[in-house]
Amino acid sequence: MFQQLTGKKPLDYLNGLRIERSKEWLRNSTAPLREIAQLVGFQDEYYFNRRFRQMTGQTPRQYSLVAPGRIRIRDWMGRNVEIPAMPRRIVYHGETFGDLLALGVEAVGGSAFWEQRSVLGDRLQNVMDIEFSINVAKLVELEPDLIILASSDEEQYNKAAGIAPTVTFNTFAPLEQRLLKLGDLLGKRMAAEQWLETYRERSEQMWQMLKGELAQGESASVFVTARGGRLFVMGTIGLSVMLYHRSGFQAPSSIGQLLSEGISYLEISAEDLPAFAGDRIFMVLTNEASSRQAAYELAGSKLWKSLPAVRSELAYWVEDSEWNYGDAFTSSSLLEKLPALLRRSS
Repeated sequence: MFQQLTGKKPLDYLNGLRIERSKEWLRNSTAPLREIAQLVGFQDEYYFNRRFRQMTGQTPRQYSLVAPGRIRIRDWMGRNVEIPAMPRRIVYHGETFGDLLALGVEAVGGSAFWEQRSVLGDRLQNVMDIEFSINVAKLVELEPDLIILASSDEEQYNKAAGIAPTVTFNTFAPLEQRLLKLGDLLGKRMAAEQWLETYRERSEQMWQMLKGELAQGESASVFVTARGGRLFVMGTIGLSVMLYHRSGFQAPSSIGQLLSEGISYLEISAEDLPAFAGDRIFMVLTNEASSRQAAYELAGSKLWKSLPAVRSELAYWVEDSEWNYGDAFTSSSLLEKLPALLRRSS
């Protein structure tokens, strides 16, 4: 029945999948053939070598030495762009730079991520800042073969596309969707799948460990003062993404509506706080002086002090650069930081 449905015997079909997986390893690593064979399910290096040659017409090592070709992809804004199959000099213009680090990708340039330096640390020391508005001279100097642009701005796109193949990328998309897309763009699909599987396991383990710390059905909210002191409640991006887990916090109904509508964040007034406040509150502090001052003033108000979470000492003050980015690298670091923060309050 399997052969009737697929045109192949089960073992031939499975070996085909193994060979396709091995191509990723051959393109992206210098691991010994014996190790690659075992990683994709072949116990015998010589059998792997023979099957690979039968299916591709090349030995594994011959395949790994062939210059990568080009592929055609459809980007976030619907453009069809031809890019290198295996780009080497990548510029990532967007705030989720940590997604690249999770995949083991070293970019030569980027922007809009410098606020994350406290989390990403020296991993950015060899990355040139091409600036938020894109400094063309700097971009030319880097000689990129692929530019990933987290913007729908036509002027920004034209600046970048005039220098190298450029794809627009939605950094507001969910973490899993972003990583798999990057995996496809950068020839790192297998690495993306493996990272996501590990992250899901670690996340579930963290929440199970915290079960005794949280009341059943406990809710949480994330607020931030930004852009000159304006107050926002977080929806589908930032810290709230990891908090609203099936084994973690629930979203208050008002925030649940934002999530169901796919709203990233919403500006509210201080008077709206009781309607959005959960059993626990996470207040995010930015580096902007006026916004920080606005947060401190809010904390001194009668309205803030009247919130149940504040009265129960379940309001947490966290730094934006360490807590409120949704990139893969920061999300992974929060799996250790969140338990430590919650346990300090118990």
